[in-house]
Amino acid sequence: MMKPGNVKTASPSRAAFRDKRYTIPILSIDLFEKVLETRLWSFSQVIIPKYEGRMPQGSTFTGAFTFEGYTPQFGLFEAKATKIDTGKQLIGAEFTWISKPGFDLLEKLNATRKPDMPAIEVPKMMVTLTYPSINWSLSGALLGSYWGGLPEGEPFNGLIRIEKAQESGVFTALLIKHNEERHTLALKFTSLSSETFELLEAAMKKNPSGF
Repeated sequence: MMKPGNVKTASPSRAAFRDKRYTIPILSIDLFEKVLETRLWSFSQVIIPKYEGRMPQGSTFTGAFTFEGYTPQFGLFEAKATKIDTGKQLIGAEFTWISKPGFDLLEKLNATRKPDMPAIEVPKMMVTLTYPSINWSLSGALLGSYWGGLPEGEPFNGLIRIEKAQESGVFTALLIKHNEERHTLALKFTSLSSETFELLEAAMKKNPSGF
């Protein structure tokens, strides 16, 4: 999906914000984990192979998708995992929400499909999963519904959006704690891009109280 751009260390002038934790608006965080690929998609559902996470059947999850040759165009989605086969590493899911840019992209790609088109020629959808924030600040975030397996203490890059919004900003962070029982992930930001600062500061102004 999208790759990190110019990233800088957090400015000391914004340190006053760091002690606050915000529960709203919810952030949608892409951890740049494995990109999942599939040719089995429609406007209503998707089947994703080679899934190695531990998401249980019936879970609602979020993510972003694009198509081979169509980046940087992308769509956001919310879906329900209707079928998970851990043996075959497959997720069958029904879309419950697709962003307008995503729906437009699906229409564009669907127009290239023909009834007798071989499966190998169907446009390849590339999917990354995203995770909602439970709370966050300029110094870090606690994420929920995390079913992956990032190692603790390892630095990684990621991307932040306000939930269901196209605008985004990149960051680097350290994984502080992965609670497998609660399916939460605590991370500490080590640097934020200027776009990410602007995104988070705008979100703070919409919810100035914090806690």
